[in-house]
Amino acid sequence: KQYCPDLKIVETTKGLIKIEQIREIRKEIELKPFKSKKKVYIIDKAEKMTLEASNCLLKTIEEPPYYAIIILICSKIDPILPTIVSRCQIVNFGLVTSLKIKEILLNKIDNLEKDKAEIISKLAQGSIGKAFKLSINKEYFIRREEVLDYLSAISPGKYGNDIFAKVEK
Repeated sequence: KQYCPDLKIVETTKGLIKIEQIREIRKEIELKPFKSKKKVYIIDKAEKMTLEASNCLLKTIEEPPYYAIIILICSKIDPILPTIVSRCQIVNFGLVTSLKIKEILLNKIDNLEKDKAEIISKLAQGSIGKAFKLSINKEYFIRREEVLDYLSAISPGKYGNDIFAKVEK
C-alpha cells in the first residue's frame, strides 16, 4: 500500500524487478512532488532487477530531477550493474542484535508473547524486516510446535532430551 503520493516502494514481482516497474518510475519521476519537497523511490531487493530493468534505471539515475531521491536496497551489491553502483552513494548497515530485535518486537507488536519474541529474534539473523515477517507467520509457530511434540514423543531418554534442547535453541 502506498500512503504518501510522493513515496513509491518497488518490490519484486515473482522474485524479480522488471523493466515495466522501472518504466513506471521513469514516468512518475517527471511529475513534481504532490505534497512533499521531495519524491522518494525505494527499490527493495535491487539486486533482483533484470538486466533490462537495470539499464532502464541507469538512464534515470544519471540525471534525476532535483526533487527526486532514489534509494536502492540490496543484500548483495555484486549483481547490480557497476555503472549503477558508481552513481550511488553506498551506505552499509550492520546486523541488529537479537536482544535489540526482541525489544523492538515487544514494543511494536501488541500482545506478542516474550517467548515468541525471543524465538523470532534469533531466527531473524539480525534483520528487523525478517523479524516482522516471522512475527505475522502463524503457520511457522504451529509447525514448530508439531515438530517439538513429535521429537519429544520419539526421542525419550538422555539423547532425546539433548536433541530436544538443541531444537528448542
